Amino acid sequence: MAIKDKQEIENIINTLEARSVNLYHACQLKDFRSYIQLGGIPSRNKLLNSSLDFTAFDTDKIDKENQVWDKVFGNFSDFGREFTKEKSKSQPNPYGPIQIVFKPNALRSASDLSITLRSAGARNFDRDKECLKNSQEVEMMFQYPNPNQAPTTNQKKNIAFASELNSRFGRDNCFSPEFNCSTKDELLSFDDAIYIVVDACLYKGKHLSTEVER
Repeated sequence: MAIKDKQEIENIINTLEARSVNLYHACQLKDFRSYIQLGGIPSRNKLLNSSLDFTAFDTDKIDKENQVWDKVFGNFSDFGREFTKEKSKSQPNPYGPIQIVFKPNALRSASDLSITLRSAGARNFDRDKECLKNSQEVEMMFQYPNPNQAPTTNQKKNIAFASELNSRFGRDNCFSPEFNCSTKDELLSFDDAIYIVVDACLYKGKHLSTEVER
């Protein structure tokens, strides 16, 4: 079941904060403009009902079927990080070139929280059955379940590889942990945003970062 107990949600947030973990949400420029008007990261349902512009995803239909259409999503890893490295063969972030980075404190507004080991947009996804149960299981999704064993402070927040996650949790479909949550207004406020990362690409002949800054 998605976690609704406020104390357990607090325990998870404390775990993330102790590891200096950030939350990530990437989007396209048209979505970013709508986010600005709404004041935070919205659910797909809120975006649709707001009549603001947004990018249609192939997974929109599946999100409705999986009953996560009204949830707010985010990740624990920077999907675009490897792409920025010299001679990297990695792809850009598939969700968009604009990435908003949040503090875990943003999750304190959640009335329920589901942390899963694969995307909620996957076929046959079950939000309640696939949700990690408590902060102890959340610790297991990191490369070093015991943060004190991490060689460096930065490595405390590294997510384990899919093969290791499958081994630890006895599964065969783990990929990349993400979270989805319910909030009162289907929004994670920008109050807890730390910074924005913009890919080095052009918009109308200028750096996209110039338009984002504007």
